Amino acid sequence: MFSWSYRALPQPAARLFRLLGRHPGPDHSAAAAAALAGVDVPAARRLLDVLRSAHLVEQTAPDRFAMHDLLRLYARQLGADEQALERLADWYLHTAYAAVDLVNPAMLHLPRPEVRAELSGRAEALEWLETERHNLIALIHTAGGPTAWRLADALRGYFWLRKYHDDWLDALREGLRASVVDGDLRAQTAMHHGIATARLSLSHYALAAGHFEQARRLSERSRWHEAQAAALGNLGIIHRHRGRLRDAAVCHARALAVVRSIGAEVREAEVLGNLGNVHYEMGHLRLAERHCQRALVIHRAHASTLGEAVDLSLLGRISFDLGELSHSAAFCSAVLRMDLGARGLQAATLAHLALVQCALGQHDQAAVHAAQALDLARDTDSRGAELDAQNALASSTAGGAASPAAERHRHALDLARADGYRRGEVESLVELSAAVVALGRPDPGLAAQAVSLAAEAGFRVLRGRALTALAHARAATGAVDAAVASGEEALGVHLATGHRLGHAATTALLAQLRRL
Repeated sequence: MFSWSYRALPQPAARLFRLLGRHPGPDHSAAAAAALAGVDVPAARRLLDVLRSAHLVEQTAPDRFAMHDLLRLYARQLGADEQALERLADWYLHTAYAAVDLVNPAMLHLPRPEVRAELSGRAEALEWLETERHNLIALIHTAGGPTAWRLADALRGYFWLRKYHDDWLDALREGLRASVVDGDLRAQTAMHHGIATARLSLSHYALAAGHFEQARRLSERSRWHEAQAAALGNLGIIHRHRGRLRDAAVCHARALAVVRSIGAEVREAEVLGNLGNVHYEMGHLRLAERHCQRALVIHRAHASTLGEAVDLSLLGRISFDLGELSHSAAFCSAVLRMDLGARGLQAATLAHLALVQCALGQHDQAAVHAAQALDLARDTDSRGAELDAQNALASSTAGGAASPAAERHRHALDLARADGYRRGEVESLVELSAAVVALGRPDPGLAAQAVSLAAEAGFRVLRGRALTALAHARAATGAVDAAVASGEEALGVHLATGHRLGHAATTALLAQLRRL
């Protein structure tokens, strides 16, 4: 039956039918058909209309066409131009380059040829990547060789934004296999770096560290300095998440020396942002702010909108700890208005905005934003963002619901411990301690654990908060003298770091205790 319809086709349409059997994905556009056939897009549309009238292809959506599996098999059996897949791969690769350059241009990538594809802007680029995602993954598996690792490398910036972790890792593993076969050291570096970034996004710190270390060693062998700095910077991020702040600072200092030696200003901004994060965790809030402001100036000068958003997000957290709540809310809102499609960053920003709104007494708004953050975090498997969202949602719960709040904090604590996320563990212990005090079941041991972990890691702002929580818990058990001692120690830490919210809360608590 298929043969009757096929034999009735004009020769150009019959040729396109055979070529469509070589398309690796489930559907395709007219432009993809044009690439396969080596014709322009209007000609491809006319041929697709002929095939559609003959019921050999189906139009599934505007400019989307599909072929039944049996028809695809029949088309493949008829044989086709061996260069068709090369033409298709070339078109997909160049369009992917152009699209990712629009949605995430600052992401480190392998050297590229001059891009021949044209897209009208960021929105069209993101839509093309979303629509073609499954075809791009299928092509990586089908094409192999340099196409596989070049395309996997090209898509890293997109996957970092959208957090499709299964596809992300699938593409990079296949790219790594192809790069090893090809013996290309820089390609291997890029693949290890990409796998590590995906693992870091999933909070798989040990796996991420192993791949970043591989990328660092390979980048040194191939003298790819930008990749070396990126690997060092990401190893620093892992150290920071694990509570090894001094190790993190050393990695970032080494990365800064590398990027400055090659004059890579945008990469320097990324390192300054990372250093800002470390100083923020150490409680050097004004120093962190200066690093972040410098990074922001560079990112804006280079029109790096994603870098700008990351800087604004950190400034929001710094402002919060400095007690500048309106500034913190403004920074968060600015990030969300940018609407970059960066789902992990969006989740983290929504969670932090919820905390700011709690501090401002806007609990209803906070609950909405925390719930949105939790949905996004779960949808993207962003466990760090899920932890923040759970804590924010618990904090946004008004009086009378302390028990559900405590359960959310316990869940956040479990997430942090499972991942080895030290900052999240301390944060969750502090919040859980406050929740059980509200339940009338104070447990000073929770806050004492937080104090010890924060001191060991060097989280000074968190240590101050943990000491305040310990003072509350001890006061609730009637140990007033011990509570005053913890409160006075907390006050000293808050004064040293400039954590105004902690200072105000601790001052109020000590005033209460001294009246007893």
